Amino acid sequence: MSSNFVAVSFGLFVVGLLLYLALADERMLTIAVFGFTMMVPFGSMFAASKTRNRLLIYTIAMAVAGVMDIGLTFATGEMFNFLSVIYIIAFVAFQWVANFLLIKENNQ
Repeated sequence: MSSNFVAVSFGLFVVGLLLYLALADERMLTIAVFGFTMMVPFGSMFAASKTRNRLLIYTIAMAVAGVMDIGLTFATGEMFNFLSVIYIIAFVAFQWVANFLLIKENNQ
């Protein structure tokens, strides 16, 4: 199931990039960035047995924040807004949190 989400995410990246190139509309880059960055959480959201729910919930929260960011970008025309900052921080933090949880589980 995780690979299907990664494939859809990659598809969003390609579509967003192609739309940006075809339309020269910078707002399409938010779709491409969302698709590109969601491949990491989607790829590891089912990685560990004990922490799987935590990573799954984190991934869902990131996806919701990303979709809301895309909506806000299209509504206001501003690519960099408070939701994009929250999403970027969540993306960077996801990698630390996932590594911490997976390493913690391997050490037990």
